[in-house]
Amino acid sequence: METGLIFAMSRKVHTTKCRARGVYIEDKSQLVFLDTPGLVSNEEKERYNLQQEFVEGGKRAVSEADTVLVIQDASNPYTRYSLDEKIMSILNAYPNKMAALVINKVDSLKKKRFLLDMARILTNDTLKKITDDLKSIKYIPETEKALEKRISEGRGYSNFNDIFMVSALEGTGIDDLRFKY
Repeated sequence: METGLIFAMSRKVHTTKCRARGVYIEDKSQLVFLDTPGLVSNEEKERYNLQQEFVEGGKRAVSEADTVLVIQDASNPYTRYSLDEKIMSILNAYPNKMAALVINKVDSLKKKRFLLDMARILTNDTLKKITDDLKSIKYIPETEKALEKRISEGRGYSNFNDIFMVSALEGTGIDDLRFKY
């Protein structure tokens, strides 16, 4: 089934200026997607003359969401192995919120080993298989000092409930994500 979700998209930063909602309905299920402006600090807001929504929109959207999907670009060798510090701060502000890591653009990698490395690093190596069901996940808690260090280093988040590897371009892995949530 084709989806009709369309959000503004560009290589230019700050394309999304205000929060947009997209609704996907299938049978008796309804998913509401929130697309927010990129996350910026107050200093960046002032420097680039951006609206306040850029500072507050992400936290507000996460507070409203049942599940947070963090989409990581596998094709970018400079950012693929660490989550943005602003994203990690929001995730850590809501530690009991369901969160899933979505590694996108998996079709761009010739060596699939990079995907396993990304999953391990971006989850702080905390996902452990506890049954034959791959969806059963055990969390290993971090000390406060380790958490502060990890956030300052901008590496990973320990409380992801799931990981999905998708190619939005090819449509692979999307059904796994769609049927889970």
